[in-house]
Amino acid sequence: MEPHGIVIHWDSADEYVQLDVAALLAGAEITATSEWWPNERRMVTYNTTSQVRRSGNSEVEITVFYDHSKNTHIGFEDARWGKSVIRFRESAPNGSATWYDNDDKDRNGEASWKRLASGLFKEAKREYYSRLQREQDIFRTALLAFDRCCVISKESMTEALEAAHIIPSKMCGAEVVGNGILLRSDIHRLYDSGCFVIDPSGTVIVVREVSKNYGSILTGARLPRKTVQRVSTALAHQWKTAAQQIAAADRQLATRAAGG
Repeated sequence: MEPHGIVIHWDSADEYVQLDVAALLAGAEITATSEWWPNERRMVTYNTTSQVRRSGNSEVEITVFYDHSKNTHIGFEDARWGKSVIRFRESAPNGSATWYDNDDKDRNGEASWKRLASGLFKEAKREYYSRLQREQDIFRTALLAFDRCCVISKESMTEALEAAHIIPSKMCGAEVVGNGILLRSDIHRLYDSGCFVIDPSGTVIVVREVSKNYGSILTGARLPRKTVQRVSTALAHQWKTAAQQIAAADRQLATRAAGG
């Protein structure tokens, strides 16, 4: 089974969970999930443990435990503590989850989840600002659940972070977690303007002249391993275009050297 990202729509928050069902069945655990608190406009990360069992031929039941003793960075009264049971079918685009509260059974209840989109391309169509902004907000929120900081500079201040497409939107790149990384806003602009590219291994390659300050940030930088695993297909696809940029930059340097 391939890893999947899902979002659970609880009554007051959206929780993002990355599932690798095969690994879970082999003994791995879900050690963290992230939840978007819309009233406070911030992403909260839970440290978790989990169990999994097969409940049918093609369905597994995943139980995720939330213990405040493992999450002292969150106020006890600010969150709910207990467990969620996620019913997951490999071929299903959505499903259900049930919350069981440790302290107040009135908080128990059902919620729906849906799979985060995985297709790297979207249909070309007329763009409307309101729809674009909504899709970008959802895209950014989803990436915050996976990367939590700029994957190059490690900046974690949420207000400074933007969702960057690997396959650009102008080339019909979709707003999905398999085609996106979090970048600090200024680094995002450098990326979109072609100042640097990222090879399939996640290594940053500077292809246009940048300032000494940006050079120190970008030169030799590498994306985190988990990020590379998530976006490997998009990186490989976009590398074809990036390789052309590198070749053009090399020719430009050679021309300058010959002229000098």
